[in-house]
Amino acid sequence: MPIRVSTKTVIPIGNGILRVAALNVPMIMQEQSNWCWAACADMLLYYYGNPGVTQCQLANWAFGQTACCQIPSSTICNQPLPDARISQLLTAYGLRSSYSTRAEGFGTLVLEIGAGRPVEVGLAWRSGGGHVVLVVDAIGLSGRQVVRVNDPAVGSGGMNYSDLQTAYGQGVWDATWVGIQR
Repeated sequence: MPIRVSTKTVIPIGNGILRVAALNVPMIMQEQSNWCWAACADMLLYYYGNPGVTQCQLANWAFGQTACCQIPSSTICNQPLPDARISQLLTAYGLRSSYSTRAEGFGTLVLEIGAGRPVEVGLAWRSGGGHVVLVVDAIGLSGRQVVRVNDPAVGSGGMNYSDLQTAYGQGVWDATWVGIQR
């Protein structure tokens, strides 16, 4: 059984196991096919104490619209959001973050989770397009690196860190938001 602590500190628990207390970030599914960014922002806002913002409100802000809550599946509302706009959206809703166009090392994930901060990860598909997910846990198991990911398209689950680096074997991890906090 994993050890959990309220301070979210990194705890060595023997036999080469390194455990970070998992973050209590709610798993929220994306409401439209291109709204992974909105669902991730929704999860972050909920985690940081602002659960009243809806995905359609985020889309209204992102696209300068007023009708995304009435017609969310419209082509003007159901769109992907470029990385720079994701950063602006987080800032507009009171969250600070640091964005980079690279994958972060496992150690950075451990430190971020240990500090109580989820990590947003941008994935680029080989077939085109992209996706964002949140890393909410990181565990080192005798040389094996495991992360728990809240994926707004498919749900929450654990995977090898290397699978995240290759976008589940479908591309590359090409963007990261760390230091996410109010």
